[in-house]
Amino acid sequence: MFVWWEKLAENLQKVYKHRRVVFGVNCGPFLLGAVLNRRLDESAPAFKPVSESLKQSFYVDNCATSVDSEEELVLFIEQATKLLAEEKFDLRGW
Repeated sequence: MFVWWEKLAENLQKVYKHRRVVFGVNCGPFLLGAVLNRRLDESAPAFKPVSESLKQSFYVDNCATSVDSEEELVLFIEQATKLLAEEKFDLRGW
């Protein structure tokens, strides 16, 4: 959020709010991490194992984790993609 002075002499301000996470600024990685953590903390109980795994596995915008079987991998990809798609994150590069 930031304030823009419409008319300084009249003390008239206009408040603007960002509708997207801003990238390219110094605080971009912090904002990304905060949004990811918030989303993962608020996940439905059915997604808790995946959200906990994701919380421990992210480094900036990369996820490095492992599973024990191909079946677990398919389930992890499906649930992680669905969970983060709600916040418009496009997980790819599996």
